Amino acid sequence: MDFNVELNRYLSMTFSNLELKKPLFYNALIGIRFELGANLSDFNKRMEQVYYRTSTLFRKLNENNHEIYLVVFLDSWDDEPISENESLLLNYLKKYVDSEELMGKVSKLKVPYRYPDLDDDFKTETYRYCLKCKVDNIDISKLLEALANQYVGIQPSFIGDVYVVNSTNNTIFHMYDDRGVDVISYRKETIKELYKDFNDWILDYDREKIDSIFQID
Repeated sequence: MDFNVELNRYLSMTFSNLELKKPLFYNALIGIRFELGANLSDFNKRMEQVYYRTSTLFRKLNENNHEIYLVVFLDSWDDEPISENESLLLNYLKKYVDSEELMGKVSKLKVPYRYPDLDDDFKTETYRYCLKCKVDNIDISKLLEALANQYVGIQPSFIGDVYVVNSTNNTIFHMYDDRGVDVISYRKETIKELYKDFNDWILDYDREKIDSIFQID
């Protein structure tokens, strides 16, 4: 079956009415928003912290044998055709996916633009690329670094808006930019350890809401 079709079916059954779009945390019932860079002013130290926190959170949430959907959204405009960005995306993916066979299974689907603006005269098209695999099919640490780098303009970089949908433990991991990560779950028990173990990484702005999700009955 086409991975995008599988993904749609999975999302409708598990995360009904939740769109894969920013801000994911505010659109979900159960989730945590973690801060990555915090207030570090030194660029190198800040990026080291971003890499460390992102990788640590991901590894705590996702085990190597878990099945995931790696989902990437690309927007296209008249002056920036999808063909150019698609080639760039696939070349990036080849660096982090462990086999050519898996790369040949990447599914592509045209979807509605996720952030419509009634005053926007530009014709925007959005394409969703999806790969179903195991966590250990991906060089996750390097991929996460590249994702963070795209927001600060350094190499190695990536392209697109990326979501990791874990169909084994029913969670979604989304780095919305180099400032933070949203972790969404079907059940609060699944991510309660993240809440406890990395409580000091939680974004203070949303702490009250997050605390209310995990408060002891």
